[in-house]
Amino acid sequence: MQDLVWLHPLSLDGRLQSSDRSPEGVNRSPLRLGYRSSVHWAYSGVVLVEHAAESSELVGVIRRSFQTALLLAGSIAAAEAALMDSIRAREIGDDDSALLSGVIEAAVARSVAPRAEVSRVLPIELQRVLRLPQILRHCFVLKILERWPSEACARVLGIDSREVEDHACLAASELVRITTRELVAVESS
Repeated sequence: MQDLVWLHPLSLDGRLQSSDRSPEGVNRSPLRLGYRSSVHWAYSGVVLVEHAAESSELVGVIRRSFQTALLLAGSIAAAEAALMDSIRAREIGDDDSALLSGVIEAAVARSVAPRAEVSRVLPIELQRVLRLPQILRHCFVLKILERWPSEACARVLGIDSREVEDHACLAASELVRITTRELVAVESS
């Protein structure tokens, strides 16, 4: 029997459910992620990783990629699509950074104004990032959270590397202001 792990990408706290049955609606055509792994995507947003012996690291990469896509894309549907595009484009033997890079590029291309649905699935610190203007948010996520070099960020975002640095710094300052306003509001109530 196959080892199966069901991961709902919105469950960003690390909890997994094991099961030997697929839920209704699972697309049974495999998306190859590695030598002995396959991922199946359900319309409900469930990721199935077969051969769970390799899955703990893979699940972590998928979770991180999805969370990054949420921050960049601003919507759950766009983040899911970015993740699936990257999985489909992945070649056998690609390392995990190739998956994350593909997700980032696809999420930036699909970016929209953040939707309320996204805020509900992220911790408060990351909800604040969604309040930033799009270019500040993108630069902050790529340069600060993902620790990409300015040149790589600039390539993906289509701007100058100096602008990436300026926008990331401005985003950090704005996040301090957002947090301060929230704390003042809580203390005054």
